[in-house]
Amino acid sequence: MAGFYRGIFVVGVLLIILSGVIVLGDSDNVSARMPTQVVPRRYARYPFGAGTALTLLALVGLVFT
Repeated sequence: MAGFYRGIFVVGVLLIILSGVIVLGDSDNVSARMPTQVVPRRYARYPFGAGTALTLLALVGLVFT
């Protein structure tokens, strides 16, 4: 069962890293000046939220099993 939680932990950390890459990719704020472009920072919160939830779930699972 610990392997399952380790896998969830890895996926969660990768999602958090992905959200950081999305935010850093738009650090020059080019997309904010384009009226038809959705700001990528708004989309970065979804992988960050999922990654945080999975990481917390994995840590709780690893501690209590």
